[in-house]
Amino acid sequence: STCSYTARKGDPSNWHGDEPDDWLLDSEPPVGLGQDVWECPHDAIGGGEYCAFHTDPEDVPDGVDEGELFVETVNDASAVDDEEVARRKKQFIGATFGAFDIKGVTLDAGDDHHIRFDNATFTKGVRADDAVFNHGAEERESDRDAPAVCFEGSTFRDAGEVLFGSAEFEDVSEVSFKNARINTDRPIGFEESTFRNTGDVVFSGVQFRTEGTLSFTNVTFDNSG
Repeated sequence: STCSYTARKGDPSNWHGDEPDDWLLDSEPPVGLGQDVWECPHDAIGGGEYCAFHTDPEDVPDGVDEGELFVETVNDASAVDDEEVARRKKQFIGATFGAFDIKGVTLDAGDDHHIRFDNATFTKGVRADDAVFNHGAEERESDRDAPAVCFEGSTFRDAGEVLFGSAEFEDVSEVSFKNARINTDRPIGFEESTFRNTGDVVFSGVQFRTEGTLSFTNVTFDNSG
């Protein structure tokens, strides 16, 4: 019942890339995964071939909320005894999300594994207002031991707001939107968001294209790299 999705560096069409050089996962951890091929670890839905994250959003069964399922998957990762499985459960490489609403949720899996959206596509906006990404790095020997939140190479396209207003990224080693493409006719906002006790906050190579507003008003960087 495991999802059949496989992403290969040499086949960009399967992970929303334009060419193999767009693949960012072949570099060594923690930046990448040291992989040219990635296989999805999540459960297929409805007796189908793919999980909710790799199913066309139009075909996701009624009653399945992708944002809610994402939060459940991340926060349940620490309950998995197998460390390799737990690490992979927080990877959403090449995923295709419809309306993605994680407004006001707290993501805290209680482990050292990165949340990865590398080369994922968000097709109907993102609502992450007041969301908290918190992994308690102060309990570890150094920030390098803390997990990252990675949107590298992700695409946010079509209509829909992309909102991280008042979101809190706390005690993570890195927050990266490197080479992400955020294209929408609605607002893009990071107003009042906070990056506290993080390592690098990376927006290098990101593309913002919007007919609405782009706002970083009152963003707080507190002890960030």
